[in-house]
Amino acid sequence: MAEPPAQDSDITPAPSTEAIQATLSELTTPLKPSRMVMLAGLTTCAGAVSIVYAAVSEHLSIIETITITTAILLLLCLFGSFGWRRLQAIHQRLRDSAYQLSAIEQQLAQAAHETDRLQRLLVDAVNSVDEGFVLFDDTNTLVVCNERYRRAYPTIADLLVPGASFSTILATAAQRLGVAGDHGPQDLRQWVEDRMRRHLSAPQPQECQLTDGRWYRISERPTRTGGIVKVLTDITMAKQHEQELASKSKVLEGTFDAMAQGIAVFDTDLTLLTWNDHLAPVMDYPAHLLQPGTALQAFRDFDFQRGVKKLPAPHPVDNMPDPFSPHDDTDTLLSEVELPDGRHVDVHTSPMPRGGLVVMYSDITTRKQTEAALQHSQKMDAIGQLAGGIAHEFNNMLTSIGGFARMALRSPEDSERVVMCLEEVTKAADRAASLTSQLLNFSRRSLSEEQRPIRLKDMLRDLTNFLRPLLGARVDVDVQISDPDLIVSGDPVKLHQAIVNLCINARDAMPEGGEIQLSLSRLARDHSEANRRLFDRHPLLSATRAYAALRVRDTGTGIDPALLPRIFEPFFTTKEQGKGTGLGLPMVYSVAEHMGGIIDVESEVRVGSLFTVLLPLCEPDTIELSKSAERQRDFNGEDLTILLAEDEDSVRRLITMTLEDAGCTVLTAENGHEAEKIFEQDQDAIDILISDVVMPGLDGPALTRRLLDLNPDLRVILMSGYSATDDWKALTEGCGRTFLRKPVVPDQLLAAVQTLVNRVE
Repeated sequence: MAEPPAQDSDITPAPSTEAIQATLSELTTPLKPSRMVMLAGLTTCAGAVSIVYAAVSEHLSIIETITITTAILLLLCLFGSFGWRRLQAIHQRLRDSAYQLSAIEQQLAQAAHETDRLQRLLVDAVNSVDEGFVLFDDTNTLVVCNERYRRAYPTIADLLVPGASFSTILATAAQRLGVAGDHGPQDLRQWVEDRMRRHLSAPQPQECQLTDGRWYRISERPTRTGGIVKVLTDITMAKQHEQELASKSKVLEGTFDAMAQGIAVFDTDLTLLTWNDHLAPVMDYPAHLLQPGTALQAFRDFDFQRGVKKLPAPHPVDNMPDPFSPHDDTDTLLSEVELPDGRHVDVHTSPMPRGGLVVMYSDITTRKQTEAALQHSQKMDAIGQLAGGIAHEFNNMLTSIGGFARMALRSPEDSERVVMCLEEVTKAADRAASLTSQLLNFSRRSLSEEQRPIRLKDMLRDLTNFLRPLLGARVDVDVQISDPDLIVSGDPVKLHQAIVNLCINARDAMPEGGEIQLSLSRLARDHSEANRRLFDRHPLLSATRAYAALRVRDTGTGIDPALLPRIFEPFFTTKEQGKGTGLGLPMVYSVAEHMGGIIDVESEVRVGSLFTVLLPLCEPDTIELSKSAERQRDFNGEDLTILLAEDEDSVRRLITMTLEDAGCTVLTAENGHEAEKIFEQDQDAIDILISDVVMPGLDGPALTRRLLDLNPDLRVILMSGYSATDDWKALTEGCGRTFLRKPVVPDQLLAAVQTLVNRVE
């Protein structure tokens, strides 16, 4: 038998369709008649030989059997040699086909194995995902369902097996859950049909809570072969977070609208995102502005058009957007505005971390009114406390003045005694003038902006007389001046009030009484430890410049270290309700900063506090303190004609005497109208107008304006016992005009006259 053909691989390629058809055709090709007879005879002989061989083989010897067999074979060869080749060829073809069919069988087995492996992997993958998964084929028969899907439907989990019908599952679920109604099979079929149509229509994903109590996003889609695939995504945690967020959002929204302040939120492009209900009543914004997308600039334009005034910020902060600025600059955190109806609103701007702004509008009108009333009340209380001490001080001064004057009258011929008495009278009058000046400064409702050199020794000396009745008998004041020539530049009224505030705070820190030490010294950076720490705490101090150090030390309760960083904040106070406004120390801080200096504090609980104000000293070539009192004794006013308007007789006589002693010609008037008439009669001869501010009828400022209209070059000196107002200052600004505060001493008056003359010349 021939060997099978050599194989190139373990699996013979499957025969082509054409090869198989050719083999079958050859096997079934009809033979010729003669060949058919031969083949039939040969087949018959072979059969007979086989029968004979089987019959006699048991009774013959081996030699006989071989002989018979050989004879039969010779016979067969004789009759069948002609068809042997044909049979051999057919046998070879059949054997080749058998090998090819075996290879096909091997390939089919491998394919079946691979298909089974892939199916197991697919089922394992479907069961491993977090989503529930089910697949129905085009006959609505369940093909694949994972365990996660079964857990989502515990009521019908036993039905979710391959081969189950979709409609059967739906019908059973309806019966078990009782969702198809109580009207019999017809209702159940209708419900199943409706559900089938909904599933086949491939709706958008839906969110619902299934029978396992969890929330799912259900996505149903038809397959391309007509089946249905259904995926369940567990969104229970997301739903819980969503509900929590909705609850928190509701609380925040309620809080947002309940706040008394108006709030507006602007996006990164400065357009309105949202706002609360109080924004409209607080700022009087119309409805057309309060729309999403309205630009911040539109609110600015609206406020500008209706005359909203931006007031100076109480404490500006850099790098923060200002909603009332005409540009998109970032300069303040807190602005105060005045609305057309007179209300005051704080505008607080805060940037959001990811861009945009939150603007809060707070109506502070009532607070401002309350603060003003409280400050006024506290000032009145302080003045009430001063009344007793001031009366005592004035009684002492009047005693000195009256007593020494009478002593001089008793012995007018004793010139030395008279001079001594008059000097004491002068000293007492100077002390009274100083005290009234301090009272005026203290009672002023607004601070002046006067900047001039201040000799600190003189200020502390005057302040001492003022403080003693203010602080009370239980508080001792010790003044120590180590350098009497220290001069700074600033507003003397502001500086005076700042020191008074520090002393009042020191007094309040010593309810049982104690000592306040006021000291003045020169300070520059050196190598001492205390000095180095002071300069390190305040890096803005210059290491090469000298400073005047004003120190206020008390022996009071001290300040808690936790509160020290806040004591200079506006409205922060540790005093009892109604005892303090929290504005005293911020005012001191502002004054020191405005004068180019700083304020420092050191405190120890139950030991006391030390406040140090460092102010830069004036350069020698910039100091222009008046020493004219001594120089004016040589003043000669023979060529000057002065018009004097003063309603107080004694003051008018004193000024007239002073000017006439200096050689001046003086025209006097008891009021403004009389002075106006005198000026109209001889205006060309009058060089200077000296007028009291407060007079009956035509007062000093009104008189000045009228005379300046007639002669714009007229030199003017206004006098008053009151602090200068802005209106008076406007009249006395510029060359040839000045203001003197009463009481006016002769030398001071002559110095002012000479200064006006020198300026014009």
